[in-house]
Amino acid sequence: KSAAIVADSCRAAARDKINLATFVEYSLRRSVAVVSENQGPMRDSQRPRYVRLTSSSYDPDRLDSALALFTNASMPVIRDKPGYQGVVTLLNRDHNRVMAMTFWGADASDDLLGLDPETMGDVLSISRSWTSPLVRETYSVYVFEIRERERLVPGAAHARLTTIRVRPEYWDAVVAAGHDVADALEHEQSGFIGAVGLGDRITGKATFVELWENRAALRASETTAYRQERAARAARMLIGVPQHSIFHIEHLDLGPLQTVS
Repeated sequence: KSAAIVADSCRAAARDKINLATFVEYSLRRSVAVVSENQGPMRDSQRPRYVRLTSSSYDPDRLDSALALFTNASMPVIRDKPGYQGVVTLLNRDHNRVMAMTFWGADASDDLLGLDPETMGDVLSISRSWTSPLVRETYSVYVFEIRERERLVPGAAHARLTTIRVRPEYWDAVVAAGHDVADALEHEQSGFIGAVGLGDRITGKATFVELWENRAALRASETTAYRQERAARAARMLIGVPQHSIFHIEHLDLGPLQTVS
């Protein structure tokens, strides 16, 4: 995956206007981080190692045809790729946003980090439904706790995404807090199904995905004292303000995935 790492580093360097020396250091650190994560404790073959997030805005009049093409044409090809473990497709109809989360194991091919020639035609067809540039990001999985998958009913289940920037010295503390939050929500909040924590230790960007049985359960959890307390405690660990978004789950295929704390 070295080529993808370099490409990702180039984009980050251009975005942040960092100099050549910093860019080289960034690339080396990112390569080491990926190798380190591959050799870390996340060796269970049933646990996803990576998540590819693909997101865009869409034309509501073309949404159904785009989803049908993705589900019926692109997904069968993607499912056959080495390391594929599942997909969740999310929609926000209020803001016309769509996001696909594909889960990959340690044996994933490099295809997950780049455009796959086998699905390029489908991508071009689906792109006619987009109204903003396609964003493709790959993250490591740090939290994966989904214990009652039978309650994740597409169309009814909802997801709450919280995206943050973590100060480097607090990365491990934030990962630990993610596990604590998932455990607390499971025991204290009706309708909570599970959580997935994604992140890139080098950039400090992380996304915590909460999965809820329905929109009402999700909304009921937003004003709890526990959530407010955790937000206040986490503020010093973050850069900037957390960004929140809500989606409903349009399509779900988690295959053989098992929960690993």
